[in-house]
Amino acid sequence: MSSSPSIVVVPSPDGFLRRTSRARPACESWIQLELDARSETGRGRALAAARVEIARCESIRDENRPDNDVVRLRAAKPGDTLVLDPRTGVVLRLALALARGSAGRFDLRRGGGTPGAPTLAHAYRLLTGRRLRVLAPLDLEPGDLAAAHALDRVHAVLGRCGAPDYAVRAGDVVRVRGRTERLFLHSPDTGAIRADLGELRSGAAAIGGVKKGGPAPVLVFAARALDAAALARIAVLAPDAPETLALLARRRARAAVVAGPGRARWLTEPPPPEVFAPA
Repeated sequence: MSSSPSIVVVPSPDGFLRRTSRARPACESWIQLELDARSETGRGRALAAARVEIARCESIRDENRPDNDVVRLRAAKPGDTLVLDPRTGVVLRLALALARGSAGRFDLRRGGGTPGAPTLAHAYRLLTGRRLRVLAPLDLEPGDLAAAHALDRVHAVLGRCGAPDYAVRAGDVVRVRGRTERLFLHSPDTGAIRADLGELRSGAAAIGGVKKGGPAPVLVFAARALDAAALARIAVLAPDAPETLALLARRRARAAVVAGPGRARWLTEPPPPEVFAPA
């Protein structure tokens, strides 16, 4: 297993995380991709396939595109039925399950929805054939979940191309295969390292709640980047709630509240050493 440059978890004004590295990412876009391959030809083929998949994922991320599903859903009225990109459907299917399983805490709408409005679980219904029925206004903001699902899609493409060693990142989510990533937590006040979180060796990790004056950050490990990002949202809001712990168990995820150096409080059993080696 090769070692990659560190990723450094740094709070930024918009709540996302920045990465510092001495290596230039192989794919310059909103997704950062570093990979090795058995040959330059194989590396080029994998990069080309990854770029195609990233472009496809723009249908849910880029709100300037006329086919953007999020913009279409925001403009839809109760009773409307829309046909969605399959990538959007995956994110909204998980969101619906988590809204139901978290006693309504999980919400993809801006500001958590309008006071008095139906919960997210009662705001739309997924139908067959990639269709969605709007039941209540959907002012969606999928943000990190859309990016995380894009990481999973790129991961699948790179696997089909036979890439043995890569890391893909978007915001505060990372997914790796065949290499390790060192994770650090920085202070929102000074930028100094608050904690060396450890080494991600397999799967995906996401950090939720990295904001000045907010609750303690929560680090989540899961097989999929989408699960890690979504569960991090819930765990920050109610880390010890029975619903949160049940969802972590159901998704086979591991999570810890990170209070500072050497002060990680595990909400679940820690990940096995082949997934994560704590500092």
